[in-house]
Amino acid sequence: MKRPVYELAKELGLPAKKLLEEIKGLGIVAKSHMSTLSKEEYELVKNLFLEEKKKSSSSPASKTSEKQIFKIPEGITVGNFAEKIGSSPTELIQKLIKIGIMANLNQSLGKSEIEIIGKELGLDIEITKAEPHSENKEKHRKRHLGKGKKIRRPPVVVVMGHVDHGKTTLLDTISKKNIADKEKGKITQHIGASTVELEDGNKIIFLDTPGHEAFTSLRARGSQITDIAVLVVAADDGVQPQTKEAIDHAKAAQIPIVVAINKIDKKTVNPEKVKMQLQSLGLIPDEMGGTTQFVNVSALNNLGIDKLLEAILLEYEMLETFANIEGPAKGYVIENRMDKGRGPVGTLLIESGILKIGNCFASGNTFGKVRAMIDDHGRNLTEALPSSIVELSGFSSLPISGDTFQVVKSEKEAREIVSKKTNQQQNAKTKEKAVFTLEGLQEQLGKQKIVELRCIVKSDVQGSHEALKKVLERLSNEEMNLNIINQGVGSINSSDVLLAEASKAIIIGFNLGVQGSVQKMAIEKGVEIRLYDIIYDAIDDIKKAMEGMLSPKIEEILIGKAEIKQVFSNSKGKVAAGAQVTEGRIVVKGAKIRILRDSEELYKGRLNSLRRFKDSVAEVKQGYECGLSIADFKDFQPGDIIEVYMLQKK
Repeated sequence: MKRPVYELAKELGLPAKKLLEEIKGLGIVAKSHMSTLSKEEYELVKNLFLEEKKKSSSSPASKTSEKQIFKIPEGITVGNFAEKIGSSPTELIQKLIKIGIMANLNQSLGKSEIEIIGKELGLDIEITKAEPHSENKEKHRKRHLGKGKKIRRPPVVVVMGHVDHGKTTLLDTISKKNIADKEKGKITQHIGASTVELEDGNKIIFLDTPGHEAFTSLRARGSQITDIAVLVVAADDGVQPQTKEAIDHAKAAQIPIVVAINKIDKKTVNPEKVKMQLQSLGLIPDEMGGTTQFVNVSALNNLGIDKLLEAILLEYEMLETFANIEGPAKGYVIENRMDKGRGPVGTLLIESGILKIGNCFASGNTFGKVRAMIDDHGRNLTEALPSSIVELSGFSSLPISGDTFQVVKSEKEAREIVSKKTNQQQNAKTKEKAVFTLEGLQEQLGKQKIVELRCIVKSDVQGSHEALKKVLERLSNEEMNLNIINQGVGSINSSDVLLAEASKAIIIGFNLGVQGSVQKMAIEKGVEIRLYDIIYDAIDDIKKAMEGMLSPKIEEILIGKAEIKQVFSNSKGKVAAGAQVTEGRIVVKGAKIRILRDSEELYKGRLNSLRRFKDSVAEVKQGYECGLSIADFKDFQPGDIIEVYMLQKK
């Protein structure tokens, strides 16, 4: 039975990324942490690492280290304890189980437990008092800042799924606080975001996106702010319309997906059925050789949450999430609101740099100075590092979700940036046209190497939908691709428009109308909606558009051939050739010629004149003789072949 690389990494207590590099060095093919190893490969790698560890533990250096005194703070996690004593977390957990202590990687250890473990392992341990959280945080910050310009920032995770499948409850359970009933002064209900700090020191930033509109509008503006998507699917309800939309959005953003199958504690649920439904949408479980992690959870009863966090951290381990901490702070506005006491406020996700109180900034069509910042727990901050979520007051007017945010040197510079951007937007508005139209495809995509027409297909009933989909898919060929990025039965809605805007797609509706609000939204966002009630009209329109996208082929059409028989010249230096037409016909108008000698091309151009006896003629047919001259070629020789051809666009 094959097993994934990350499972072996967990067993050996190694980072999956490091193990993957070592495996490749052994000549074993493994593309990612989800790649599977055969039983023989798994045991080979495992034994090699265990043997290496055994050798290092028996070395003089390790024997000396056994006698040293280990300073262990009270409340240390199992993972950090293993790191302190130079042991594998897996081995430590196994030893704890043997002595009757049931613990996981992130569980804290009390004073008595640490003493028992020390005696069991024969270690000299000095138990110290745990450092206050604020001191730990400051030391952690200084340690990172001392490493140079870049730091490894926490992952930003977007939680997506169908309505009532448990997204908010899941976030509530993970963050161990009730998002729906927060105390006054806390802000998660406004910003839909929370920072979760795990016991081992890792942080994860969670974004909740009801309806996916915030996520899509951010991406439509080029704001690639998320690293991982958690797709929440209820085990008792399965795949629903918004589930499919969520998958489309995550795939379009090209971020890894972790599936949380929720409500597994309910009776008569079938998680395997949900897996089958998701497989049909391209999410293949890792145990079946795919790249998607599936985790069974119950958000309501706190089941499987640790495994879900572990799956997120595993995906994070494989990502290059580094942020620059030097230079002006930059980020994105993810939410906005008017506050009675503070005026316009915006929720920011810091991308790079360190945002501080007093910084001047510009964001879209607004600017200001940082007067106050609070985090998702309602705590006042003086500065915010990359991947921090903060609510900021000090905007001159209400910011727009999805706009970029940047710190500048002065308020004057901020005003100039905003003024310049406003003028650019006004100029662009006069030239505004659809993001993607059938008529404009060649203009918009002519410079691309791979030509692709993206579309969203919606129909009134399943039968006509399947028929239209199959016919459209057949239009793809080697030179261009028709990509149906989303499809379904039912009316065209605002989510379709947002996805089309973000993905530069057109919307095709069959036997459908469009609500006025949706049509207005499409016009505002420059999204083209095409409606049809005859399937052949739809196919003809798309086919013509796709043909217009292709670069025209230049085809050479041979008109005729002639062989030079004799060469003539006069006292003025003019040269003419007598020839016999051996194939087709020789013409002057609209044709090009090439001269060949022993199959090698000597000249390419046009005829200057063509004669029959003393008369100028337009053409001479096969079997007849003619006289011809070329303005810039005189080196005729008997036996040369003249080919006459035309170029035709196809």
